[in-house]
Amino acid sequence: MKLFGVTASPFVGRVQLVAELKGIDLPLEMPPIESAFANLEQRLAALEQDPAAALPPIQFMGDTPYIRQINPQGRIPTLECDGRYLGESAAIAQFLDERVPDPPLMPDDAWSRAKVRQLCLVCDLSLTPQVFPLAQQIDPATRDEGKLRELTVEIERSLFELEHVLGPGPWAWSDRATLADVLMGFTVQFYQCVLTTTPEHLGMTAFDPARPFPSHPRLAAWWAHLSQDPVFGTAMDRYRGQYREWFGSLSTPRAFGNWLKARAPRP
Repeated sequence: MKLFGVTASPFVGRVQLVAELKGIDLPLEMPPIESAFANLEQRLAALEQDPAAALPPIQFMGDTPYIRQINPQGRIPTLECDGRYLGESAAIAQFLDERVPDPPLMPDDAWSRAKVRQLCLVCDLSLTPQVFPLAQQIDPATRDEGKLRELTVEIERSLFELEHVLGPGPWAWSDRATLADVLMGFTVQFYQCVLTTTPEHLGMTAFDPARPFPSHPRLAAWWAHLSQDPVFGTAMDRYRGQYREWFGSLSTPRAFGNWLKARAPRP
């Protein structure tokens, strides 16, 4: 087996952590998207000359060998296993958990497994999708205050849902780590990394690394436990370094905003 992706992706990080917990050797390979990066550089150059330049919308990985032959969604990561391909980090994580059942990342009883799946779905259907529209509000020159207020409400609603679905702890559901901790952990870390680009964190106090989740005590306790765990905490530290390595040159809101505009991420 091998994994297509880049280390700056929190979704790749999820799968890598599951492989680490399972003791699975899972090499990471850069997907064949060289033409996509070349196109990105051209679009960035145009924005550097004229920040107001109107760029045509694109599918970032469109017309690459990756999207034609490996993953038609044009997303990372993708798992290659016995000549077959599997996309979506949550699906890959569950596949690895079932393929190598020890140590299990799902509870023993049906109710608890359902609650872990609920946490995963709330995370990936409610909280995770908001990070990309939020990132588009980082540059003050292009910020839409109305849209930012809408996103703030939606993110707060997602955090409220997670706060009230969490189990007795200290992990997301019980006294041992599950797939919910993997998915939620990397989503929270991604929010923190993205919002470090702006000093006020766009008002998102929940993702202030110095004092996370001040209005959500159960999430705060969960995040503190996860961060102090030797394996999960090290994985979060490693991802922060990988994010800085990839995006260190985008240290200002304008540079980050140009990158997002050039990449034309999906809404």
